Amino acid sequence: MSTPLPKSSLILTRYLYIKEEVVAALLLALLDKREDCALFWAYELYYSGFQTETFAFLWSIYYDFYATLNPTFEQFFLSTHKEWIKTNDPCALGNIVINLCIRPFTTDCFMLRHVVEQFVVSTSSSLKEDNDNSISHKIADWLAEHNYEC
Repeated sequence: MSTPLPKSSLILTRYLYIKEEVVAALLLALLDKREDCALFWAYELYYSGFQTETFAFLWSIYYDFYATLNPTFEQFFLSTHKEWIKTNDPCALGNIVINLCIRPFTTDCFMLRHVVEQFVVSTSSSLKEDNDNSISHKIADWLAEHNYEC
C-alpha cells in the first residue's frame, strides 16, 4: 500500500518511490518502448494500491499518445479492462502495457490539449480585466497582430 508522509503531499509507493515519479517513469518507459521498465513501473503503481488509477492513467496515455495512430486498439483495451474488472487478474495490466510498447505513437493530441489548457487559463485571466471586448474580438485582434503568445 502507499505511505503518505505526515505534513507532506508526497505519496510513496510500496518500494518507497515517489508516486508522481513512478507515473512519469511509466510514461517515459512506454514512449521509449522499454517493455521491462514499463512493466516494472506499471506494476509498482498497481501493487501500491493504485489499481484503478493505473488503468485510468493508461487510458489517458492511450488517448494522448496512441489513439490517433491506433484507433482499433481501443476495443482491445476496453475488453481487457472489462476482463480485469471482472477477474482482478493483474495479467490484464501487463497485456495492455506490452501492447502499448509495441505501437507507434504521436504527441499531437497531448500537445494540443496542453496548449488549449494554457490558452484557456491565460485568456480567462486577461479577459477579467477587460469586460468590454468579447473573447472573439480579443482572438481576432491577436490574430491580426500575429500575437500568438497571448
